Amino acid sequence: MDLADGKVETLLEIPEKGAILDLKINADSSAIACLCRSDMAVTPGVMPATLYVVGLS
Repeated sequence: MDLADGKVETLLEIPEKGAILDLKINADSSAIACLCRSDMAVTPGVMPATLYVVGLS
């Protein structure tokens, strides 16, 4: 979100749309890493996490 004008853009669309546990951007702003928890449990009671890394260039 641009704080000056309120404009919102999607930088990364998460496929499973689960909860975001952590979000990082690297030092030169060329990539984002997003650790997400899936809404779909493969094993009952175990919610796996997935790490997505996307280049922004």
